[in-house]
Amino acid sequence: MKLSRLVPMQPVGNMPASVAFYEKLGFVVESRNDEWGWAMLRCGDCRIMLDQSINPHAGIPRISVLYLYPRTSWSSIATLGRTGCLFQSWT
Repeated sequence: MKLSRLVPMQPVGNMPASVAFYEKLGFVVESRNDEWGWAMLRCGDCRIMLDQSINPHAGIPRISVLYLYPRTSWSSIATLGRTGCLFQSWT
């Protein structure tokens, strides 16, 4: 089997707010269905799906972890920080 790409589906509590967050990171909406609470976003060759219907039950955590490895400098990340995105360096 040969894969051409892998697109994670991220559970979110508020799809519109999550879309706004990823847009600050440079993603653009490729497809969106507000009735479903779902969106597909793209940044270059990277894609992510956001879905607020995953784990909708109170008391059950939305479990998902994403690690973003941007090819950029820390000064570029500081610029993104001024848009309201929070970043932490472990170096």
